Amino acid sequence: MNSIHILKSNTIIPSLFQTNEFINKGILLSFCLEGSTIVKVNNTEEVLTKGSLLTVFPQRIFSIPTTEQEGEYLCVIFDLDVIKDLILPTNYQFLNELVRRPIIQLSDYNQKVFIDYYTLLHENKNYEASVFHTDAMKYLLYSLIAHINRFYEQDEVNLKPSSKKETTIFRLYNLIHQNYLVEHSVAFYADQLKLTPKYLTTLVRKQTGKTVSVIINELLITQAQSYLIATDKPIYLIAEELKFLDSTSFCRYFKKQVGQSPLAYRQAHL
Repeated sequence: MNSIHILKSNTIIPSLFQTNEFINKGILLSFCLEGSTIVKVNNTEEVLTKGSLLTVFPQRIFSIPTTEQEGEYLCVIFDLDVIKDLILPTNYQFLNELVRRPIIQLSDYNQKVFIDYYTLLHENKNYEASVFHTDAMKYLLYSLIAHINRFYEQDEVNLKPSSKKETTIFRLYNLIHQNYLVEHSVAFYADQLKLTPKYLTTLVRKQTGKTVSVIINELLITQAQSYLIATDKPIYLIAEELKFLDSTSFCRYFKKQVGQSPLAYRQAHL
């Protein structure tokens, strides 16, 4: 199963994760065995140290110092579509929690759990000729995600098997994370989910209190803010990266959403 990669890396973000295979739709789990690095994420600085777990979603901007000291990281890289046919052990709020808190410090016990799963996944990679290989990798990854949900101390008393509606919303969030830079219409996501735009609009509003457009706008603004703070890219290049027609339309959009121009926002966070 080529879409699941298990590897050790001496940097937090292995080079494989930045290839075309994963740059737009890959998810990275990077567990720190040794080392300590300051990472700017969600526009705030956090320290990733021994025992920390970093989760990186598609299109997220993480600013890592160019002087990053070499460490040792256990990395699992995959496309969530690998397990799309399985009912995940929580609802779509788990995705939001991972985006909100991409770095957590694991307890000694949970560190052992992650290392054990990494070892099992790595060992199973050696049996690609087995007829059980694909399913074994898929279910091991599925189980690891279930444990990561527990790492985040989700209230499992209140969790229950996802309903069909919750699963649809989870799939929608996954699709939006993969496509929000180029696809902004409800019709596109409805088509991908084999639903009518009207039904999807009603479902999303009822389940999340938001519209599809609001969800996409939140991601676009977070991405724009990350570019402005974590990079020195000129504004016209940021507009290009975010697929705006030109810098003028980007600046107008940003100011409407944030209340400041991109330049003013960048200067305020220097």
